Amino acid sequence: MKRFHFKRRDDPSGAPGIYEFRFIDKYGNIRYCLNNVAVIPGTTRSVASVVDITGLKTAKTELRQTLHQLTKNEQELRESEENYHTVFENTGTATVVLSEKGTIELANNGFELLSGFSKEEIEGKKNWTEFVVNDDLEWMRNQHQLRREDREKALTSYEFHFVSKKWDIRSVYLSVDVIPGTNKSIASLLDITDRKQAEELYRTVFENTGTAMIIVEENSIISHVNEEMEKIWGYSRKEIEGRVKWSALVAEEDIEKMQNYHNTRWKDPGKIPIDYEFRFIHKNGEVREATLSVAIIPGTKKSVVSLRDITELKKFDR
Repeated sequence: MKRFHFKRRDDPSGAPGIYEFRFIDKYGNIRYCLNNVAVIPGTTRSVASVVDITGLKTAKTELRQTLHQLTKNEQELRESEENYHTVFENTGTATVVLSEKGTIELANNGFELLSGFSKEEIEGKKNWTEFVVNDDLEWMRNQHQLRREDREKALTSYEFHFVSKKWDIRSVYLSVDVIPGTNKSIASLLDITDRKQAEELYRTVFENTGTAMIIVEENSIISHVNEEMEKIWGYSRKEIEGRVKWSALVAEEDIEKMQNYHNTRWKDPGKIPIDYEFRFIHKNGEVREATLSVAIIPGTKKSVVSLRDITELKKFDR
């Protein structure tokens, strides 16, 4: 500023008439000011007007920071939307976003494949109710409404029958919940038709094989009993399924041996026999003899057991 002061008198055109500078006030605060200065004609004196622009400078700084934050937020929002879109499209299951009224607002590629409709035919045009068989529609509507009135009481997953564009009826496992802070729902649909058909085939074989059979869970609970086993044991399946461990039906003398077999089967199946004899307890209290065949069901921690009562054969041999 000193240089400007002297230059203004030697060569006025070489010194700026208006410029910013910092000013220290009475309290030691630094203020930003705009100085408008000129030499009084015919003299060596100057006249200057000073305007405090501290507030303006602060506002400009805050505006610049706000613009920077907005740009950053916009970028983060764009990245978040891109990430959401990537997850939504590649979740591995058919997925839709539903409005409160049930309109499908968004559908991913998986839902296109499941339904047979394109996104253009679905989004904003179709209601979820159009994909549900009539027998399932009423209770699913009730769940849709309950989810918004009392979220805790509504089911978040269940099975229903899905109708495609070609009127194929598929068995579908639905997972659904309300998106926090909205009245919209997000739902994923897993086609379990093939699995259900396989289960039905397995159930048919299980019930009609002509051999007494049970399925044992990892925790030793008997989960399934067929009709032939009911005849051999004397118990109904209602008395056994989900309630009784296999060891409760084995004669005390054989429990330790069979428990060791059971434990080893999960660690090293090759070390134990697949077929062996044991004694079981009939419902009437009679101890009977049987041969047993057991195997682990592939891909599970369940065992399938077949049993043949050889009590009478044993008596004959003796």
